[in-house]
Amino acid sequence: MDDSVIRAMAKWPDVPAVYGWLSLSRRGDWLIRGEPVRHRPSRAFIGRNFSVDRRGCWFFQNGPQRVYVELEYTPWIVSLDGENNLVTHTGKFVCDLSGAWLDEDGSLLLLTGHGVALLDHRDLEPFSARLRHGTGEDDEALLERAVEQTRAGRPGDLFIEWGECSL
Repeated sequence: MDDSVIRAMAKWPDVPAVYGWLSLSRRGDWLIRGEPVRHRPSRAFIGRNFSVDRRGCWFFQNGPQRVYVELEYTPWIVSLDGENNLVTHTGKFVCDLSGAWLDEDGSLLLLTGHGVALLDHRDLEPFSARLRHGTGEDDEALLERAVEQTRAGRPGDLFIEWGECSL
């Protein structure tokens, strides 16, 4: 958290929390009452001061005021940068992955060191180059059948190669 935020919290400790006006989209966009926050420094400020409370509720600490965030899906949205690194919507690099799941809609969820993250759907195609069948083959028809099995809720024998790991 920014030092200025920490100082403001100490100076005004009893400011009531705000609910219902800040949300995080499936693409990692901050929205205020449904409108995207376009100002880059404001997005960066929100991202630096984004956290979770003891109850598991996500918020943005705006000076002394806690602003709870409505999540469209997960608290972390990740995307590929220009060098094939995974980066959160707040600009943090993802250094480790320990799990991966496809949901019923074909969205890819990743268990990162930051927590559960949704891969931005715009990166599904380039990320799919890391997809392997349990046999080790990357035959497209075999992979498509395994993806369909997974989407239908049955084991699909799919793996993602990430660095030295297979998820």
